[in-house]
Formats: sequence, C-alpha cells, structure tokens
Amino acid sequence: MTPVTKRVLARAGPDEGVGMPKVRTLWSAYAVVAFIAGLALALRAILNPLLGDQVPFITFFFAVGLAAWLSGWWPSVAAVLISALGAWYWFVPKTASGSPQTIVSLALFVVTALAVAAIIHGLQRARQKTEELLGEGRRREAVLEETIAARLRAEGAIAEQLNWFTVTLQSIAEAVVTTDEQGRIALLNPTAEQMTGWTSAEAKGHPLEDILRLLDLRTRAPLESPVKKSAAWTGPSRALPESMLLVGRDGTEHPVAVSAASIRAHRAKAGGAVLVFRDVGEALRSRAALEESEARFRVMADSAPALIWMSDADGRAVYFNEQWLKFTGRTLEQELRCGRTADIHPDDRQRCLDLYRASFEAKMPFETEYRLRRAGGQYRWLVDKAVPRYDGTGQFVGYIGACLDITERKAAEHRLQEEDRRKDDFLAILSHELRNPLAPIRNAAHLIRMLDPRTDRRLAEACAMLERQTSHLARLVDELLDVSRIMRGKITLNWDVIDVASVFSRAVEQVRPLLDERKQKLAATLPAGPAFVHGDLTRLVQAVTNVLHNASKFSDNGATIELSAAAADSGVEIKVSDTGRGIDPEFLPRVFDLFHQEDNVASGGNRGLGVGLALVRDLIGLHGGTVSARSEGRGKGSEFTICLPAVSGKKSAADAPREKSAVGPAMRVLIVDDNADAANSLAALLRIRGHSVKVVCDSTQAVSEAEVFAPRFVVLDIGMPGLNGYELAARLQQNSRTQRATLIAVTGYAQFADRQRSEEAGISYHFVKPVDFDRFIALIEARSETVYESVP
Repeated sequence: MTPVTKRVLARAGPDEGVGMPKVRTLWSAYAVVAFIAGLALALRAILNPLLGDQVPFITFFFAVGLAAWLSGWWPSVAAVLISALGAWYWFVPKTASGSPQTIVSLALFVVTALAVAAIIHGLQRARQKTEELLGEGRRREAVLEETIAARLRAEGAIAEQLNWFTVTLQSIAEAVVTTDEQGRIALLNPTAEQMTGWTSAEAKGHPLEDILRLLDLRTRAPLESPVKKSAAWTGPSRALPESMLLVGRDGTEHPVAVSAASIRAHRAKAGGAVLVFRDVGEALRSRAALEESEARFRVMADSAPALIWMSDADGRAVYFNEQWLKFTGRTLEQELRCGRTADIHPDDRQRCLDLYRASFEAKMPFETEYRLRRAGGQYRWLVDKAVPRYDGTGQFVGYIGACLDITERKAAEHRLQEEDRRKDDFLAILSHELRNPLAPIRNAAHLIRMLDPRTDRRLAEACAMLERQTSHLARLVDELLDVSRIMRGKITLNWDVIDVASVFSRAVEQVRPLLDERKQKLAATLPAGPAFVHGDLTRLVQAVTNVLHNASKFSDNGATIELSAAAADSGVEIKVSDTGRGIDPEFLPRVFDLFHQEDNVASGGNRGLGVGLALVRDLIGLHGGTVSARSEGRGKGSEFTICLPAVSGKKSAADAPREKSAVGPAMRVLIVDDNADAANSLAALLRIRGHSVKVVCDSTQAVSEAEVFAPRFVVLDIGMPGLNGYELAARLQQNSRTQRATLIAVTGYAQFADRQRSEEAGISYHFVKPVDFDRFIALIEARSETVYESVP
C-alpha cells in the first residue's frame, strides 16, 4: 500500500462493507440475540398479570427488530425462532396450544417478525451503501489532491535540478557543449564560450563542425566530429584517444582532452551528445617540464662521479646511474633484479640492512660506509648518503642516495693513524732520549759542586761526561731541525768539489768518542786514488757520521765496524758494515722511514728517534745520490751503501786542515742574555781564556752598560723580554761608542728565516745553542772583521 493510499484511507474513515453487522463476530451476534430474546421473555413475564393469555407475542416483535438492527439477517431469524418457541412454551396455554387460532397466531407472528427483520435489514443495507459511496468519493478527492501535490513537488524538483545543472555548467572549469540528435549546438557553458569565442545564444542551432574546429595536436590534420563517435555509445562518458587542438573563433588554439557521451531519449533513442573539453596546455607544459627535468637529472646523474641510486617507498631499487652500472659491470635490468645490497661485503651487509630498515621506518636521512664489490671482484669502500623523497602532495615515495668511493681516503686515514701512532712512539722515545743525557748532566753538575778541583780527578771525568751528553742533546736537536728544514724545502747546500777522504776523516773524528766509549774498532779503507764528489762537505760528513753512529749503536761492545769507499759506475760508493744485531726482513723496506723503529724489546731498548737514517736518505737524495741497506737477518749484521755521482776536480780549500789559533790579546766582551746560567757559564769560559767579560741579563739596560764598557764584541740572545736581540742590535749600531762592535747572536732560534733576520739586523755571526765553544773562541781570538757568517 502506497503512502498516498494510506493517507486517503485514513481521511475516508473505517471500512464498513455491505452486509457486515455492527457486531463483528458470529458468536457475539448470537449471544446478543439470546440476550435480547431473554429480555423480551422477561418483559412478557412481567406483563403477564395484565395481559394474561392475550397477545403472547407482543414483546417479541421489539426483540426481533432490535436483533435485526444490531446483528444482521441470520441472527434476526434466530431471534424470531427463539421468540416464537419461548412465547409458545411460556405464554400460550397448554389447553389452547393445538387450537387453530393459536397456530394461526403463531404463524402470523413468525411471518410478521420475519417481514420486520427483512425491512430493517434492507434499511441497514441501503444506509451502508450510501456510506460506501460517500467514502469512495472522499477517497477519490484525496487521491486527486495528492496527485496534484506530487506534481507540484515534481515540478519544483525539476526546477531545482535544472537550476543546479545550470549553476554547475556555469561554474565548471571544463568547457561543456551539448548537441541535439542532429548534431546541432544546444548549449555552451561559459568556459566553452571563452574557448570557442562563441556565445551560447549565437552558437545554438549551428552544426557542431561550424563552431568547434578540432585538429590533431601533432599533425594539425582536421579531426572527425566527436558526436559521430559518441552516437554509437550507450555506456558512460568516454575519453577520446586523440590529442586535439581546439581552434577558437579568433584562431586561438587550446590543447584539449575530450570526453563525450550520448544522451538517450525515450525508449533509448539517441537524443544528442554531451562533449567535455579540458584544457591540457598547462598539463602538457608541466609534463614537458617534468620530462626535461627528468632528462636533465639523468644526464647529470650519469655524468656525476658519484654512484647514484633511487628506491621506491617499499625499499625496492628503481634506478641506478651509469657510474653505478660501470662499477658493478651489470645492466640496469640486471641490477634491478639483483638489488642494491647484493654486492655489499658480507661483514657489512647486515649492519647496512639494519640501518636501511630503521631509516625507512623513520623516513630520516642516513649515512653509512661499507665495502661494495666492483666488476672485477675487488671490494671498494663507499660512503653512502641518502635522503627521503616526497611527491608534490607530500607523500613519501622512497629514497635517493649517492655513493662516493673513499677507498683512497680510507687508506689515507689508515696511514694517518699509523703516522699518529709513530708520532706517539716518537714523542715517547724523544722524551726517553732527552732524559737520558739530562740525568748524567745533572749528576755531573752535583759532582762538580761537591769535588775539589785541585785534588780530585773525578772532576775531569764529570766534565767529559757533561761534554758528551751535551753534544748528544745538541745532535738530537740538530737532526730534528734538519729533518724539518728538508721537509719544508728550506735547507741550502754549499756546493763544492769535495774529496771523499776529507769526508772520511771528519766523520771518523766526530764518531770517535762513541767508538771509544763502547771499545769498538773502526777499519777504514780509502779508495786507491783521489775520489771527488760534488756536494756540501758539512752535510756529507753528517750523513756518513749518522750511518757510523747507527752501526756503533746496534753493535756489541768491542765489535769492529768497517768503513770503505770505492769507485763504481760513474760514481763513488761508501759502505758501512757491521756484525751487530742486523735488520729483520719485514722491517728492512722501512728502515729509512721517518720515526720508524723496530720493536723496543727486540732492539734491546736502544731504538733512537728514527730520525738519523731518514736524514741520511734525504741528504744523500739532495746530492743526487742513493742510500740502501742490506741484512741477512737478525744477528747477522747489516751493510749500508751510499752512492754519490763522481766528478773530476781538485781538492777544495775547505778540506785543508784547520789550525788551532793561538790565544790572542784580551778582548772586551759584553754578554746580553736573560738566562743568567747560560750567560755566566759562557762568561766563565771566556774569562778563563783571559778576556774581559761583562754580563747583562736585562736587555733594556744593555745600551747604557755597553756605552760605559765599550765592548769589542757583543754576544746577545734573540728571544729576550723587553728588547729582543734584533731591536737591541739596532740601538747598539746607532750609538757612536758601540757601532763598531762586532755583534754575535747566540740563540735557540735556528731556522733559515731567523738567520736571515740576524743578517738584516746587522748581526755579524749567528750561533745556535749549545755553542761549539772551540769555534766561538776561535772567532773571538782571531779578531775577525765584521762580515756576517751563519754558524751552525
């Protein structure tokens, strides 16, 4: 039942069908009849004293009429029968019950009662029919009203839908064109009007081809009308496959994507088409820009020196650049199948996988180092840096990473670590080597203070000890400075033609104290004839002395060391051989490396600084020569060979033996040094030689003291508080009483730049602490003219 029917029936009232009694059930109807008959019998019984045997059926007529009105036809018939039987039984005398008069009276009652029931039943049916007709009329009126209301609502919905459709068409960004079944324009929305240059009113009724000119985007050939294709479609809207240009009324061209749908009228008859044109110019430009960007990225990635990879959001590799493919020796398809971690070193793979998983889950950048196998099977160290990628909507789409080959850097780091270890070893050994001579120096100083110089011979031994240990400390410092100068390219050689014999004599002279201390013998063999080399005599003597010193240090007490020289192919070979501890084969290639020493225990604690042989290698290299070492192993001694290019020439004047100068007349010497011990000890040595010495420890007082003392020589330190040595030299040269004095620097500054500054300041001689006193006193007593000389 529809809502409309329900509302109509509710308005019409309850259904009262024809012949339907007011009493709704059969048993209730007969119960009512029995009750009414009972009332009639009771009423007749009440009236019986008045009526007697007369009119025994008088009260039952009313009972039959009431039963007919209330219960219908058949219950009223039952009421007639009950009334007749009741009256016959109760109110007709027994004596007269068989009389004709009584029988006729009973028959008349039955007929009359039935007639009354029939009349009442007919009246009731007529009334019911009338009510039914009235109800039907009311129902039809209600249906008509509902139909009118529904039509009004439908018209309102259609108007609302039409308004919604119109607003939608006008506000939609795409161009919408509708046609009728003949392909004529029915409607253009504002976007279509703008793209075509036609208004909807102007275009209405014109064929679609006259309003819309469509060209192929690539060939610019005219295209078939989309309406013809859409007419055969019965499904939803479809996008046409062609790339199109929509040419407007003024010739303006719009790249468009077109979708079309057929409008179906009554009984699926074609009723026109709807065409939707979407301007894709910006999309095409964006796509072209994206393709250009991707192409630029690939060119840049393929030409970059780094190994570049990309993965998707699930961690699967999607791209490798050319450098990566060259590294692994596989194609892109093979590499995508293998995966990015397939060639990682087994020791590094799990660590990398754990890092990748944690980074992907957190979507955080990561950096790691691992070994990756290249095409030839060799593993190379890479540093891999990766960052997450996001699309235009902020959605995570994967990672992009770049790998750089850091194998050389790793090797350099290893070398630096090794150098750092060697530096630490060197500092430890340097501390040991410097402390060793300091101990006897301090002991000797205490001994000298305690002994009587006139009677105790141990004083001479203490002095000799002081001289040896001081020379050892000076040698260590000189070697370090020489190595530093060579490494920085600051060393200068005084070239001359030198006889190898002079090199031998001076080297043996310098190493003799060590040989005597260890009771070792030196067997020297000179070449058969003169052998000349081109070089710096001092530096060559230093190199040979270092080799002899090394041979003595690693040989037992009482051992024999051999020194020989012989002519070789276009050169001179100098060999130093010993029968000492020897060199382990694994250490032999590094024996000339700076700060490299063998194990301290293996060498009996006599390692040295690892500087002497490195200095020999550098000095001989500066002379164009080579130095090599040979040993049969531990306990079998060693042999060092120095090869120098030979030259033909005469003996250098520098090789002439130096004569000790006699003691000259006393000189006035002014010593200016803030270190009182150094100044007073030097003054004591000069006074022993008979010179007049004055010591000034404050450089600011030195000018006034010099003006009174009028010294012939001024010995000054460079690094002093107040006036430094250079500033003091300038002031002394400006004073008339001191400007003719010879200025001598005695300082710890030994660099080439320091010597150059001394020369520029007018200082004639530059001695480096500790001073070689023999040379220093020879200078003073020779009364040399003021000519600058740098004295090592």
